[in-house]
Amino acid sequence: MQNTPSPGSQRGAIRPPARERGSLERPVSRPPVRRPGSMDGVVKVAKLEEAPVEVIAPAAPVVAHAYAPGTDIVAAKPKPQEPVYVAPAVEEEVPQEALAKVSKRAKRKNVKSIKRAAKKNVPEGMIGSKKFDHKKFFLIALAVIVLLLTGYIAYDTWLTNSRAQSLLTSAPATSTDASGWSKDDEGKDESEIPKSALSSYTVAPSLPRALYIEKLGVAARVMPMSINTDNSIQAPKNIFDSGWYNGSVKPGETGAMFIDGHASGATRQGLFAYLDTLKVGDKMQVEKGDGEKLNYKVVKVETVPLADVDMKRVLLPYGNVSKALNLMTCTGKWLPKEKTYDHRVIVYTEQV
Repeated sequence: MQNTPSPGSQRGAIRPPARERGSLERPVSRPPVRRPGSMDGVVKVAKLEEAPVEVIAPAAPVVAHAYAPGTDIVAAKPKPQEPVYVAPAVEEEVPQEALAKVSKRAKRKNVKSIKRAAKKNVPEGMIGSKKFDHKKFFLIALAVIVLLLTGYIAYDTWLTNSRAQSLLTSAPATSTDASGWSKDDEGKDESEIPKSALSSYTVAPSLPRALYIEKLGVAARVMPMSINTDNSIQAPKNIFDSGWYNGSVKPGETGAMFIDGHASGATRQGLFAYLDTLKVGDKMQVEKGDGEKLNYKVVKVETVPLADVDMKRVLLPYGNVSKALNLMTCTGKWLPKEKTYDHRVIVYTEQV
């Protein structure tokens, strides 16, 4: 009896006789040789519950191998390919009840969105699936407004400063109207001026009409002055009047308004006899022809020798002041030849 080998055992196994050379028979016990990567032309997938769709895979190329005598390898013959089964995509069915709920919810949401848009007075597209952020919108709008306002203020400030600088750095206009005026008549009239003369005195609405300095007890008319033929600024004929140089600015304008007056006449003290006693911070007023009163505050008082008086500086605001009133009068010793005093008192103020 022939012995049967146990599985996995090689000892005592009965081997088939070796194939003789030149034999064309294929060995029975040796399986066909499989080429690397070959699946015998068949791909199989698990069958699904749905009706299969048959897909035919392309046939594997057939490679012919000639049998060489004396070798034990015979080319494998390609086997017929089997169809590949792929299950079709299955759409999940949504219950009609769920669809109806979604439709109703969308309709209610759309109606609410339209109502909110109408109530908030904003475009409908801004109130949709996302809640309209009022706080964020307000902050953005506020930032834009602040930016525009800042730009406008910067531009306006630059324009104002440019105009002021132009006025402050240029000499005031000069008036040469000296007709009917004699320099020798200035300060000759020492007669008292009645109070009714001030109350009844009128000028154009934009011009200075009266000057008030409470500390000095001054309440005087402001007479329009020009320049003399020797280019000196005219002074009032009466020692109790003040004179506004019409080459300087009008009240309230950017620049310096210049008013002068007499400290004395030949026999009496004049309107500005104590002008040098004013201190920084003292107040005064200028009344315009339309009745408006402008307030001024003293910023500097100085006494300067006549030879050192710089009229260009006197006709400009002091320091960084933009709107000013500057006053000047005579003081010191009388110069008979020049018919004037040897010093000048200058008071610089700013409009407040």
